[in-house]
Amino acid sequence: MNLFQILGCDLHEVEWASPHATILGCQFDGVKGTVRPRPEKAWLLGSALLWPCRGSPCTSDQLSSLLGMYMHIALLCRGAMSVPRACYSFIQAGFSVPTRVWDSVQYELTVMSALLPMVVADLRRPWNPELHMTDAAPHGRGPGESFSVA
Repeated sequence: MNLFQILGCDLHEVEWASPHATILGCQFDGVKGTVRPRPEKAWLLGSALLWPCRGSPCTSDQLSSLLGMYMHIALLCRGAMSVPRACYSFIQAGFSVPTRVWDSVQYELTVMSALLPMVVADLRRPWNPELHMTDAAPHGRGPGESFSVA
């Protein structure tokens, strides 16, 4: 028994170092230096994103849940976060009764589903010395500025 256990702190099981791991539903590959969603998770989410596109009505809360799951994965490849706009408008509309999603929402959900297999974070990508920033806006454009970081 070690000091932590004597003090009443339970410890998790011992994990030995490995070049491969599954973390928060993502696969870490230490040999390639990549992190990507588990294929099963990406496939299930891709299918779920297409569910409203097949004519199944959904509420704003249901779409919000789907979008939240997508954004968790999109954090690995930030460009994938730029797709949803109409989805947010649908969510903000507050449909509490299942409603057919708009054509623009269907388009975005289809694109998001198609992007999932390509979402990967390259941990060995070199840093860019320039910083670019943008901001989303309801009209689809946001002010942006770039500058060099010294």
